[in-house]
Amino acid sequence: MYRFSAASTAFGALLAVVISLMTSTQALAHTGHDHTADTSLLMHMLFYGSLILPIALGLWFGYRYVKQHKARR
Repeated sequence: MYRFSAASTAFGALLAVVISLMTSTQALAHTGHDHTADTSLLMHMLFYGSLILPIALGLWFGYRYVKQHKARR
């Protein structure tokens, strides 16, 4: 069984964050920024979700990384 090193784990976490940031460019803003439009709620949820998701993933991977290193000591 292959044992992951700390560098490959950190690289995997960084890669996940970068991919999440790159996919969030699809939900930047809607035309005219009309808050009364039918799709404005969806567009705002996609936009803020694309901001929150990479942050949450980064925190989760960081927590896992710290937890694994504390367990090894």
